[in-house]
Amino acid sequence: MDIQDNRLVFKRNSPFTLKRDSTNKELLGFGGGDIDASEIIPDAVYTGQAAPSGPVLNESVTLVFNKWDGTGSPTPSAPERMGTAIITAATTADNLSLQDLVDDVNRALKNSAGLSDFRVVVANGLLEFINNQYPFQIDGTSANAGLLVSAPSRAGRPWTRFPTLGRSE
Repeated sequence: MDIQDNRLVFKRNSPFTLKRDSTNKELLGFGGGDIDASEIIPDAVYTGQAAPSGPVLNESVTLVFNKWDGTGSPTPSAPERMGTAIITAATTADNLSLQDLVDDVNRALKNSAGLSDFRVVVANGLLEFINNQYPFQIDGTSANAGLLVSAPSRAGRPWTRFPTLGRSE
């Protein structure tokens, strides 16, 4: 047993079920009925190339997220769109810290259809986009994404997380 992301996690090397007749399982936050364990999938993470220039955006940012197609190609022929998040410059106008900017980005992700499984954190001064459901790309059609990931213009090429290869491009 372990605690991950403020959740109680039971671990075993093979599938298991918490049975409905288990005693006091509701005290641990588990509901009624049999509960089958699910496999924990490693997070897909994209880490920005450099820190944002500051906590206030001088232009609005539109982030378009695609599922990564698993081929190893950074430009799949027909990417499956996950969703689009917009972080307006006005939303960030009162920011005093990088954490304020992260909070604004997380709010935009949570309020965008299809992106509720994403979160952004600060790691070593860089923004990390994290998804625990699917490998993903920040599409090259995203507007002003470089303000958050501080990468040069990608001329329509996506920022991609290659989870099985362990690198970002």
